[in-house]
Amino acid sequence: MEKQTPQVVERTRPIDIILLITLAYWAIIHIINGILNAFVEDWYSTPLRLVMATLWLGLGLSPFVFAAAIRNMPLKIIGIIFAFVVFAFVAYGQIEWIIYSLKEDLEF
Repeated sequence: MEKQTPQVVERTRPIDIILLITLAYWAIIHIINGILNAFVEDWYSTPLRLVMATLWLGLGLSPFVFAAAIRNMPLKIIGIIFAFVVFAFVAYGQIEWIIYSLKEDLEF
């Protein structure tokens, strides 16, 4: 008689898909940034800077996805707090850069 081992079926949780999408977004933004730095001279003086700043703001939200993936509730709360701190720094830097860029455009 052979022992039968129960088959474990791995289920894909929605957070796993969201994590994968977040990592793909992260990679795409870095690739776009690398291409811009390599092929577009002085791209931060063009309207592309506002597009990239907006994309980087979206990237600043990614720590919330990673915090949401934590299953342990006390650790999840700590993760969300850290995610908020990271997002606050990213958002402040990007918004400051956008405002500075727009002021620069408006000056003659």
